Amino acid sequence: VHAPRPARRRELGVVDPDVFLAGLEPLAAPPQEVVQQALGKLLDLLEQAGPVPALLTAWAAFEAAGRALNPDSLGRPQTAGRLVETLAFEGCITPSEADKLRTMGELRNRAAHGDFDIALSPSDLQELVRIISILFDLRSAA
Repeated sequence: VHAPRPARRRELGVVDPDVFLAGLEPLAAPPQEVVQQALGKLLDLLEQAGPVPALLTAWAAFEAAGRALNPDSLGRPQTAGRLVETLAFEGCITPSEADKLRTMGELRNRAAHGDFDIALSPSDLQELVRIISILFDLRSAA
């Protein structure tokens, strides 16, 4: 099956995700305390509800931390890939952190789109929490 050509995509109402996201209103970053409270419950969430809710909650916190750090470029909802690439380009995360986040972003996308069979370890969640904490530290230092 071939993807519709650009003219046909417009006719069908198919929107490029970048165009769609650019049209969304910016979101206010939640207070750091709210994010920290959610992060404090992640390991329990992983144990009690499984990897999908834990990863989606952690990723929401990651995006909120990025938005708090740089509301100009990350104020609107971001694709997982764009969020990681923006933070890496701006020097907020290291290349090895970006690699780990790309992998986790792929898991996040699978989970968000109905794959309930993702593998996520407590150490994966702890690494994401560590990176989120660094982003909040960078924000505080700015």
